Amino acid sequence: MLAKRLHPFFLRLLDDWMPRHCALCEARTVDAAGLGLCAGCLIALPGRKVQRCRHCARRLSPAQPSAVGIEPLCQICEARETPQALKPHRPLEPLEPLEADSGLDSIYAACDYAPPLDRWITAMKYGGDPALAAPLGALLIPQGLALAPRVNRIIAIPPSSRRLVERGFDHTAHLAAPLARVLGLERQRRFQPKLLARTRDTPEQAGLDQQARRRNLQGAFVAQPRAAGQSILLIDDVMTTGSTLREAARALRAQGARTVIALVIARAHSIR
Repeated sequence: MLAKRLHPFFLRLLDDWMPRHCALCEARTVDAAGLGLCAGCLIALPGRKVQRCRHCARRLSPAQPSAVGIEPLCQICEARETPQALKPHRPLEPLEPLEADSGLDSIYAACDYAPPLDRWITAMKYGGDPALAAPLGALLIPQGLALAPRVNRIIAIPPSSRRLVERGFDHTAHLAAPLARVLGLERQRRFQPKLLARTRDTPEQAGLDQQARRRNLQGAFVAQPRAAGQSILLIDDVMTTGSTLREAARALRAQGARTVIALVIARAHSIR
């Protein structure tokens, strides 16, 4: 924050004295935006500033029409919401939409899970370096600011106790922290990562198909009664099928949460 208030001349001196480096390419950079990236890598991030489906965060075609002031739906989610008699006869993508009872009001993604961002997220999660989480979390800030009027609590998807021990830090809480600071929720005690907890250790979702992911996470979360009546922004790193977000939202809804909106760093478009 101090660097943002400095004159560019003194900012350059500060970088000469304590040089900062891009989190992706490691080039020296003047990071006035506080994102931890050089200008080139920021532009190269996959899927930034693209139009996405408001229900599942899939990328939409630039030509897809949308009503003024209404966020559009992808072909799959639109087909689910359209009455059967009005559905157009057109082929759908070979991916299922989110379940109707998922408990999620909408899902937003900052980027796509593709190179080089996928390697950055992997290094953060499995490399034991919490310093990589802050610039990743900063990618959530633009969308988070837009969603701020609709939420009053931020909750990060909690890791299992085994994953927490293996990684040495709660990576999703670290991802949510930059947005919570910008919104002032930390000072107001409205950044509450412990409002949601895991009931059991679950195997990694990577490598599982869609049905196996759903079974793996079923009943894996429990929310505190304090979630009742709250409008919650749920933070995670990557969304693929939505199984993790769906089960977390169901736990929050079971305790009476009024709204659950998900915001993730990256949207994966295939099961790896």
